[in-house]
Amino acid sequence: MKKITNLLLIASLTFIFSCESDEVTPETIYKLVKIESFDSDDIIERTTAIEYNNGFISKVIEISSNGTDITNYGYLNGKVTSQDYNNGYSTKFIYTGELITSTLGIDADGVETGFGTTYTYNSNEQVISKVEFGPGFPDTTTTYTYDNNDNVISNGSTYDSKKNPFRLVFHPEELQKMESIGQNNLISDSSNLTYTYEYNNKDYPTKMYEYYNGSLMKYTIYTYNDI
Repeated sequence: MKKITNLLLIASLTFIFSCESDEVTPETIYKLVKIESFDSDDIIERTTAIEYNNGFISKVIEISSNGTDITNYGYLNGKVTSQDYNNGYSTKFIYTGELITSTLGIDADGVETGFGTTYTYNSNEQVISKVEFGPGFPDTTTTYTYDNNDNVISNGSTYDSKKNPFRLVFHPEELQKMESIGQNNLISDSSNLTYTYEYNNKDYPTKMYEYYNGSLMKYTIYTYNDI
């Protein structure tokens, strides 16, 4: 009996220590954390740092020759509700069900600016129409169609078969849907721009080269981390 009791005690302690070990080893999430853009002469043009909270985007810090722009993302009850900028302005997200169907600009005094965007989705929850509006300006409508990988199709657009790094950034998912982030990376479009990539062992780009009519215009370096 004593031997059985000792075995039960050992098993119990093993279970407790195992649980404690799980609790102090947080799950890591693979994320895009920095984007650096350079011109063809290797001069840095912009650095973007991306921060997360529980896997959701929380802050974007962009540094360029024009200064520093900071965007904070606001949340309420697990839903992203705003983008708040360091100049005092913000963008408010308005939902229909689980989808962001419009945004409104808010000035530094908390007053609506009259500028905003409305989004229309199809049955696959893809944005098929975006209308931008504002006082003194005509409404601007953009329509979208998609391939089987959620990539936006436009005249001359082609994509690689690798993973789009921005799908790691725009979480929660409603942001990804609103931004029409597809699964792959753009190779060419109708504007005489072409793109080539270097990839890591997870099939995400580590470097992108942008060409115009065959001439290198700039390149971008992507940095990832487990957070």
